[in-house]
Amino acid sequence: MTSLYQRFLAVIGMALALSGGQACAAAPAGDGFGRLPPVEDPAYSRYQRQSIYVPVRDGTRLAVDIYRPMTPAGVEEKPLPVIFYYARYWRARQLPDGSISTNLGVLMKGQSIGALTSRDSSGRLLFWDTGRESIPEIMRHGYIFVRAEGRGTGASEGVRLTDYAPEEARDGADLVAWIADQPWSNGKVGMMGGSYPGITQLMVAAEAPPALKAIFPAAPALDFYRLMSGGTGVLHKGIVGFQAAQARSDGLDVEAPVAAKVVPVDDDPDGVRLREILDARVANTPPDSALRALHGLSPEFAGTVQALAQAWELTSLAEASATFLDAATLMDRQRPDANLQAKALAGLHLFRDTEVFSEPDTTGMVSPHLKLPALKAAKVPTYVWSGWYDMDTVGATQLFQNLDGPKKMTIGPWSHGPNEDNGSQRSPLIHAEARARELLTAEATRWFDHWLKGRDNGVMNDPPVHYGYKASGAIRWAGAEQWPAPDARAETFHLLGGAGEGGLATTPGAAAEMSFTVDYLATMGPQSRYHDSFSGAPEMAYPDLAAHAQKGLTFTTTPLADDLVVVGHPVITLLARSTAADGDVFVYLEDVGPEGTSYVTEAVIRASHRTLASAPYDVMGLPFSESSRAAVAATRPFNAGPVRLVADLQPTAYRFKAGHRIRVVVTGADADNYITPPILPEPEITLSVGGRSGSAIVLPVLAEAGAK
Repeated sequence: MTSLYQRFLAVIGMALALSGGQACAAAPAGDGFGRLPPVEDPAYSRYQRQSIYVPVRDGTRLAVDIYRPMTPAGVEEKPLPVIFYYARYWRARQLPDGSISTNLGVLMKGQSIGALTSRDSSGRLLFWDTGRESIPEIMRHGYIFVRAEGRGTGASEGVRLTDYAPEEARDGADLVAWIADQPWSNGKVGMMGGSYPGITQLMVAAEAPPALKAIFPAAPALDFYRLMSGGTGVLHKGIVGFQAAQARSDGLDVEAPVAAKVVPVDDDPDGVRLREILDARVANTPPDSALRALHGLSPEFAGTVQALAQAWELTSLAEASATFLDAATLMDRQRPDANLQAKALAGLHLFRDTEVFSEPDTTGMVSPHLKLPALKAAKVPTYVWSGWYDMDTVGATQLFQNLDGPKKMTIGPWSHGPNEDNGSQRSPLIHAEARARELLTAEATRWFDHWLKGRDNGVMNDPPVHYGYKASGAIRWAGAEQWPAPDARAETFHLLGGAGEGGLATTPGAAAEMSFTVDYLATMGPQSRYHDSFSGAPEMAYPDLAAHAQKGLTFTTTPLADDLVVVGHPVITLLARSTAADGDVFVYLEDVGPEGTSYVTEAVIRASHRTLASAPYDVMGLPFSESSRAAVAATRPFNAGPVRLVADLQPTAYRFKAGHRIRVVVTGADADNYITPPILPEPEITLSVGGRSGSAIVLPVLAEAGAK
């Protein structure tokens, strides 16, 4: 694995510190990272909202909100660049008193003009509608904001049967062209937004609309197979529930009282046309759309769910969800019948050669990695934004690696979010979401100023990559010419045997074996990086993980003599065997200190998906599971003898303090986050540790320790 980091040969930029969203230490020469440009004349203090229907190429009309900045004299008539936010989510939401909640704040009933307020009395940015960025602040710098609902959502016409369908991308390209042609537009359009709209930007950019000059995707994903299965077939509970709910939501959400929250366009004040659209949507949404969505992800999975639901006489979607997504209930159902256990084991996973993950020309959902050839050709300037605790940080890094046009990337110690700061949790992982929003707003403004206004503001002279990690109560930032950070060296830590607890050291030690019995109720809890993304958890908050470590095997270093900073992609190799034919192995990297045990990052490997292959895109030398039906069928069973399980953990930038210890934890389940089919009685997994060929983890360690 040393060669992975030897291929990166650039010089890292100087570090800068960020506290409360403001640079508080000398920045590297020529690096304006995180510095919000000053607002120039004219001073925009208000905005005007207009809501209309815009037809796309097949005649479907999409609901669009237009927010234009105003001076004291009135609406700005000079053509301005446009920031376009486009997704399946509603563009606004009607509140019980008739007011409307928007990305810019709340407008009282009947109002179309609001204050362009971006900061509170203390100077801190305000964030409306839980956004990752401050749209009012960006507008104050001379931008129009356009917000559109995808077809089949909110007040837009049409029906949607899946997310990320080709027609969604084409619609977005049509809207970009329409925006550029309006008299209030200067013909240059940028797109921004996070998560779903972050991915949508990639799909629209692949259509190469000429007016799309730059995008700023936050919390994007690149490979849906990696996103949905950890890259090795193991189903995320959050994504399964999310996809099923999304497939039905647009039909169900139009029923009272939810329909009252949909905001009609201006020329339909009484909602007559809106009611017709919603009624048509209900009529045209198939009653089995949730199952159809799961079938699209995996025919085997959907068929297994149907077969087991029938065997267990589950009569409703709610009852089926409660059974398959609750580990204890699933075990109770499975325990009496070995045949049903085998059926679940064979069917409750994902294959990479399913259409959604392998076919770019389809009418259904398309994974963004299948659009890479078009994205490379379009060369739309792209600023990738992510967090170390996002659901798919690796996807952001690999997206950045695979883009050919002008590009930048920033990753910091925050989650998918957005959440506010919370210092009350036991773990030293304290949310930096408010600081992330400040920083994102500044960087987005600089990015769009350059590409939409033609300003030579130095943003392209900055290091292409900025990464941050917690140090001394603040975020220590560093710039790099590429990713992974070129001054990180690969250091191997061997898993060692021990009485009760294993060791972790850079020397191999003696060969040994350590075993544990799988506990299917082992869990990282209901507020993990995945629940923060999919399940509406109020925040990501891992507890002290000391008790969780007892559910499997632990391997821990002696206390560190100096700070150790890990920056990049850890890679785990386990030499393992099981008493069962298949199974899941979860690996966690943790920080053990006086205040408790803290989460750093993780990986999951299904033994039957362990066969590695060449990837269809640049994975930076990281392991890539083939996970095809044929490869899985040809893979030797887990109980046929020792096998090598290799996987990369989600990338990280993390400082282990002097006196702390590094821990690797290995378990056989994560009950709140993944669907692991139980095999009963519970199997035993044995790891070969120590010796030159035993289990080990490779950590990318900075050449110099971080500040203490």
